Amino acid sequence: MSPLRTPLLRVLLPLAAGIGVGEWSYDRLFVPYGVTCPDGICWGLSAACWLVLGVRLFRGAQWHALRKRVSALWPILWAILALFFLGMALMLGQRRSGEVRWPDGAQTWRAVVCAPPRLTPQGQRVRVRIVDGAVTKVGCKAELFLAGRNPLLRVGDGLLVHTRIAPPRAPQNPGEIDYAAYLRTQGVSGAGQAFTRDWCRSPRRVPLTLTERALLLRTEWVDRYADFFEGHDLAVLAAMTLGDRSFLDSETRQLYSMTGASHVLALSGLHLAILYALFQWTVLRSARRWGRWAELAGVLSGWTFIWMFTFLAGMPVSLVRAALMFTFAQGFAFVAQRAEGVHHLLLAALLMLVARPEWLFDVGFQLSCMAVAGIVILRPLMIQPQCLKVPASERIVPSDSRWPPLTKGLRALGRSVWELFTVSFAAQLATAPLVVWHFHLLAPAGLVSSLWVIPAAYLILGGAVVFLLFPFLRVVIAPCLSIVLRGTEHGLSLLARMPASGVDCWVSLWTVVLAYVVLFGAATWMWTQPRWSHRRKMAVWSALFLLGIGMVLSIPVHRPPSAPTLWVYHSPSTPALHLIAPNGQSLLLAGDPLRAKCSLAAVARNAWRRDHLAVTFCPLGNLRTEAGARVLTQSAPSVARHFALVPGVVVCGRWRMAVVDRQLSSSAPRQPLAVEVLLLTAGSTRPLENILRYYRPRCVLLCASLSDYRRRRYRTEAQILHLPLRDVAEEGAVQLVEAADMDKGKGEL
Repeated sequence: MSPLRTPLLRVLLPLAAGIGVGEWSYDRLFVPYGVTCPDGICWGLSAACWLVLGVRLFRGAQWHALRKRVSALWPILWAILALFFLGMALMLGQRRSGEVRWPDGAQTWRAVVCAPPRLTPQGQRVRVRIVDGAVTKVGCKAELFLAGRNPLLRVGDGLLVHTRIAPPRAPQNPGEIDYAAYLRTQGVSGAGQAFTRDWCRSPRRVPLTLTERALLLRTEWVDRYADFFEGHDLAVLAAMTLGDRSFLDSETRQLYSMTGASHVLALSGLHLAILYALFQWTVLRSARRWGRWAELAGVLSGWTFIWMFTFLAGMPVSLVRAALMFTFAQGFAFVAQRAEGVHHLLLAALLMLVARPEWLFDVGFQLSCMAVAGIVILRPLMIQPQCLKVPASERIVPSDSRWPPLTKGLRALGRSVWELFTVSFAAQLATAPLVVWHFHLLAPAGLVSSLWVIPAAYLILGGAVVFLLFPFLRVVIAPCLSIVLRGTEHGLSLLARMPASGVDCWVSLWTVVLAYVVLFGAATWMWTQPRWSHRRKMAVWSALFLLGIGMVLSIPVHRPPSAPTLWVYHSPSTPALHLIAPNGQSLLLAGDPLRAKCSLAAVARNAWRRDHLAVTFCPLGNLRTEAGARVLTQSAPSVARHFALVPGVVVCGRWRMAVVDRQLSSSAPRQPLAVEVLLLTAGSTRPLENILRYYRPRCVLLCASLSDYRRRRYRTEAQILHLPLRDVAEEGAVQLVEAADMDKGKGEL
């Protein structure tokens, strides 16, 4: 019987669909129309569906269904609708309760650090819990960027911060990650930044929550690592064993991601399975020999061990899912009840979504659930080759086996490698569509890297347990752990140099849905064919593999725009204008090209690479003079065919954009220059009425690099002059295309 034919799946799917629709409709339907209590409406609809279902069952609808199967669809339909509206009510209630009305302007806040800070070259990015301040909801979380590294903060430190906290904003540039949605899944409702003189450590002690105490204990254990490890080894060991990834650099993350081994750095079911296996070999197996009560004590101690490790790691979503699954597995095994792994997975996912419906959109939750689903559904369909199976004679009478010891050892080794390969293949096959959707990367090298990364994880986790529990053995264990860590990364480095170790690809959401329908539909069909031979099943898997490659290759590659396009990016540190030609060549004009490269790194990784754009960075100051404009034209001749660069103006076809990035000359022209767009950057200091003596625009565009004072001033002046105005800092990046209509909606002029 197929594992997908389970009643829990029929409960989980409509609930998850309701959660998804609730998330989509909150910002698009309920908030714009001022609906104050959308979750109450969905609660009422769900209760009405449950009431109708209960009445039908009470009147004997089930007995009637035995005689007429058509009527059996109505109870199922009412149950699906009730679960759907229940999911919507849970999600809408979570969104409404998570909203915080932050006051306008800068305020003084007393907060406590509730997560390990992340160090940046300019300062610290800290997640805090508000203790006192001008907010109606005490205890809400915010993420702050604090300039400067002195003093270095830790979990539990009190803070006094004078800054403006506002709700996190949606992506402001094309290709940027929706960081606001990510913060929302983490329970963070505000964001802000403070300069060095606007924050300090508070001597006042604040009571810590249970999670903060666990993270503080984890920090102390990381300090124990720091006595014997340093630099790169400390960062990888802390991430792999305690879940503290604050020390990891981007190169290490990219190495593990390209080789398909990034799941080792994020605590998940793999790490908990390794620790639970060690616990079972050392404690639970011995407890079963002493009787039923000793086994019960072992099960309870196992539950305690699992959840203590989960709390110590900071309660990541993937580890919570794994802890719930192991808890159910231990409980069912103790009461001698057989339950498939898919039941544990669905029950854990169901409980998690009821408790925190926003976890459905967490990447860790999605990847963790799909990896386990691939292991429990796809892995049993991969039959072991005949040459690796134990002969029947050896299974019946092991002492009379005619196989030599060397052959038996090779077969045992081959079975271990096959088991490791199939488990890794099933997990990566199930998570591949999501990985491509979220990270735009397909890593076939993960099938090979798992052959030594997972055994190395056993050694590292086992050695870390001995290191932390037995201080007198740390001098011996530390060098061994360093050797294993360096050997693992050396193998990953060699694998990353191989061709096609990581392939960049972009897919749509419908492609991901279609891939999962084909994959699990084929798995369900194969479960109904128990008499199929090994060759036949492997042929089906090969066909599915080729079909997946064909789907990826048939995806239309994003191409540069067909018409010349100009982007004004949301870059608060420096103005950034991107001139894109239809042939894929482009010129980016920035006040500071180095700052522009840093602030637009996500755009370069996700948008420019997707569209195969060749970007040339040049200073915006060259546009001020004729000689500088000539240099810009020579640096990108293919772009100059579509864009004409003259002092202070960018011309493309029938529209012109004037750029004001400096103090204009004192002598105004006789007649203002007619332009479609007037871009005001940080170098613009004159009043708008004075600037209009030089240019006659149809629309004024404010760059994100302008100060708040000048932005408010220009907005007020444009309103008085009845001149259309758009603000990049509020709306995000603006796109201008040739012969564009100035009255178009957001995002285009």
